[in-house]
Amino acid sequence: MSTPYPASMPHPEIERETPTAAFEITWPLTVVSAPDLQAPLAEEIRSLVTAKVSDRPFGVLLDATPEQAYKIICDSLIAGHVYVELISGQGENADELYQLVQRVDWSLHLAEEGYFAISATGATESLRHTGFVATRIKDAIVDQFRDRSGNRPSIDTDQPDIRLHCHLTASGHATLSLELSHGSLHRRGYRIDGGLAPLRETLAAGVLWRARWPQLASLMPDTEVGLFDPMCGSGTLVIEAALRLTGLPTVLRQQRIGSPGWLGHDLAARQRALNAAPTGITGVDPAQFAGKLIGQDIDIEQIIAAKANAERAGVAHLVSFREADAWAEPCPNAFEGITHGLLVSNLPYGHRLDITGGNAYGTPNSAPDFSTLTDQWQVCLNGWHWAVLLAEGEGKNWPLRYERAFPMDQSGIAI
Repeated sequence: MSTPYPASMPHPEIERETPTAAFEITWPLTVVSAPDLQAPLAEEIRSLVTAKVSDRPFGVLLDATPEQAYKIICDSLIAGHVYVELISGQGENADELYQLVQRVDWSLHLAEEGYFAISATGATESLRHTGFVATRIKDAIVDQFRDRSGNRPSIDTDQPDIRLHCHLTASGHATLSLELSHGSLHRRGYRIDGGLAPLRETLAAGVLWRARWPQLASLMPDTEVGLFDPMCGSGTLVIEAALRLTGLPTVLRQQRIGSPGWLGHDLAARQRALNAAPTGITGVDPAQFAGKLIGQDIDIEQIIAAKANAERAGVAHLVSFREADAWAEPCPNAFEGITHGLLVSNLPYGHRLDITGGNAYGTPNSAPDFSTLTDQWQVCLNGWHWAVLLAEGEGKNWPLRYERAFPMDQSGIAI
């Protein structure tokens, strides 16, 4: 028989390594990542909080104290969504799902005249439409309130007090959670103009983690370190590299906590997390930053956008952007003598090639010729690590032998 899991109980799928303190409250969290970023997410979460983190195909599960939960939301750069599980059990058909949802005491989570929104994923043989799943959950919540007091909460998809999410497996297992994060966390709030085919911020952070940027950055201040994006677009990779050093600014961290009307919020823990200095996790003091983070692009409009984005992210003092043709100016002079660094770039493909022109860049129907560039990068960036994003299938055309290849997904485009 399935049972609801109150916020003070451990996640049903996690076995604790050590007993918790007698009065320690924990929430069963599900932290979701973009496809193929589960491993970097798990490593990042382990670096942020002391808790048993369980890897899953969709992200990670863990039991976290309220303060740890808010810290993850505020400081994780790879997490996409953070959910608190409310109940899990059999919900193969409409009646089972309704009964499962009714076993939650909704007066602990939502005011009787409050507003809520519901999303759903997955399906069963009987429940094939997510819209109907959401409606059945809504009916169970509303009926419980109406039966108790005659009043009822209402649906508001724009500015609800709480957001709920239900996931159904094909075998009929339903998990209903409250979304603790404010929408998708890839929306940092600093990027107004993303330019052509912008790289999602969480994907950029995951690429940098895979490329071991935190480990390289930790060499500072004893060693000068560089980071270079030769085709930076609106600057996402360079800005995310800087944010890994500094953490998000306080004003952006405040915007990341969702479900503002949830009655289960721990206001004191939330304030402690927000009051904590927004620091990075590399152990580097940005005030003693000994490195150069540079992005360049052939499109001046992209460079203007990158500089504005860096200002909003609070890292303009750590990064620089310049207009330059990578084939004509493959390496900024500022990197001369720097032997430790990372070349990282979302190299142009598809419609990002439209504005570049020239045979070196190729055309929308042909890949650019990177062999000349890589020859020059090997000379001027000798000893650096490289991490490049290529369109699916283009790895075979890359002129150099690579150590590892990771499949990723960028807004439905395999890379």
